[in-house]
Amino acid sequence: MSAVGLPATVVLGLVAAAFLVVLRYPWVAISLFLTTFIINYPAAARGAGPITINNVLGLVLLALLAWNFRQHRDLWYVTDPFMRVLLVIGMIFIFGTVVSWYTLPDHWVEDPLTKPAWGAIKTTQTDFTGRFMFQFFSRIAFVIFVAEFVQTPRQLKWIWVTWLGCILAAVPPSLIGYAQSHEADFRVLTKVVNWADNANRFAFGLLLGIAFLYYLASTARSWWLRGVYALGMAALAPLILLSASRSGFLGMSLLSLLIAWGAFASTGERKSFGEKLKRASMFLGVAAFVGGFTFFFILSQPIRERLLNLNPFNQTAGPAAQEQEGTRSNIQRAATLRDSVHIIAEHPFVGVGLGNFRWVHKVEYGLFKPPHNSYVWAMSEGGPCLVLAYLTFFAMLWRRFSRLRPAYANHPVIPCFPQFLRVYMILFMFFSAFADVWLEEHIFMLTAATILLERWLKTGAAAAVPATPSASGPAPQPGPDDDGEPEEDESGVSALTLPIDAEAARAAFDLDDARDSAWRLLARIEEVGHQLQCLREIGKLVDAHEQTQARTDLVPVAAPVRELREGLASLRTIGALVDPLGDPHDAARTRLLAA
Repeated sequence: MSAVGLPATVVLGLVAAAFLVVLRYPWVAISLFLTTFIINYPAAARGAGPITINNVLGLVLLALLAWNFRQHRDLWYVTDPFMRVLLVIGMIFIFGTVVSWYTLPDHWVEDPLTKPAWGAIKTTQTDFTGRFMFQFFSRIAFVIFVAEFVQTPRQLKWIWVTWLGCILAAVPPSLIGYAQSHEADFRVLTKVVNWADNANRFAFGLLLGIAFLYYLASTARSWWLRGVYALGMAALAPLILLSASRSGFLGMSLLSLLIAWGAFASTGERKSFGEKLKRASMFLGVAAFVGGFTFFFILSQPIRERLLNLNPFNQTAGPAAQEQEGTRSNIQRAATLRDSVHIIAEHPFVGVGLGNFRWVHKVEYGLFKPPHNSYVWAMSEGGPCLVLAYLTFFAMLWRRFSRLRPAYANHPVIPCFPQFLRVYMILFMFFSAFADVWLEEHIFMLTAATILLERWLKTGAAAAVPATPSASGPAPQPGPDDDGEPEEDESGVSALTLPIDAEAARAAFDLDDARDSAWRLLARIEEVGHQLQCLREIGKLVDAHEQTQARTDLVPVAAPVRELREGLASLRTIGALVDPLGDPHDAARTRLLAA
């Protein structure tokens, strides 16, 4: 074999192996798909033209999605309210872009413009409409892929750990650049990660990394894992200050207050005011020590001066004040916001169209600058309809988090995960006042996770660790209704969870945690080959439940003890058939069978 043929064969073999892994484990492809949004791959790995990692993975997942639809004829994710609002936002983008063709100057005005870049490099790209449109709809596809192919909480957690890995990937190159620099005003940045070449986005990413590490530490069972997560938080906090980002500095204070307040805690946590005050004082003390040590002993004088220059009106304080570090940035931001108000007044209904703000700002005011504010950006590029759609979307997210918190408070895999998502959203809404981030992956990560959590809650999978899907593919599940309330379990098993003393039985056996959805039961039954016999046992339970309904109006509460015992015996038989070797991770079923 030639010297050229061997590497080509190895590459083709790796590609074929990766393709097989994607077919068998689509959630692995989704994790890799996520990295393409965040990581700047080398040119050799990134691909050329339309043949890129992102596009190839998207086509493979799209083909799997089409195959699943052919098998099950179920598009439940399209009917989810979040998807509908996202599609409405996309339609507003398209409509505003079409209108901008007739309301903005012709292309001969736009073409001579150049966008300033790093150093002396200039590029002729001024209109970002195509790029932003592709970015938005490709991330909607990401949400659909997550909703369809992520089947278990462990897989969802893996995707978020991948997201954390992408954040941590920015740390080593930024530290290397800082160690090699001899400039007093050097700011820690890196181009390895897409958002890390901007100080504010870099600080926000590190802030989210600290929040997720704290969530992992608060839910970890082993002390050594908690120690590792705590070291990670202690390492990321100084980098936020080294970035000299004032929004990151303020965001770190906000996150410290949220943690001290107990925003990550379970809704069922009952602690006295003194205990909460002690926890808050301890955490704020540690945060103040790390921040103070970094501020006084690591940061240079220009960076300290910039971080403390928080007054946006400092530009009017005279020439001496304007020489302070960070004042020029304040002046430019204030001027851009004033110009944004004028642009909004000129295009009050549909804005200037997606991706057109920068070059319109250049034509009219001489600066190729974004508004640096997501709320102003939405109003200037999409008009009041776009702002209203986004605010409606955020209100729906917040309401859904409040509904999911009690259900996942004691989940064995992702306990209190809605609490973390809520903290994420608070930080995101805060940071939106300092950058244009409503097209980035943050909204879509929150959306995908929330859709899955609500889905599992409705199908009864939130209370127990879901089983591995069978080789025949994921089973179809009923779509969520618009009001988001959990559906009633009509399988007949729910009648056995409320005997005469309902609360005592629930406390003793924790029967709610033992309820499986119909498709999860069928998947287990198929694995051990006792499908028919188990279905007969389930049929007996349904018949017994219907007979009980016919005899009394107080159905599940007044069920006789004898029928409860018969139901438990039937469930014991089903459990032995479904999982003959036992599942040590399913504590609920173990307690039920022991009864």
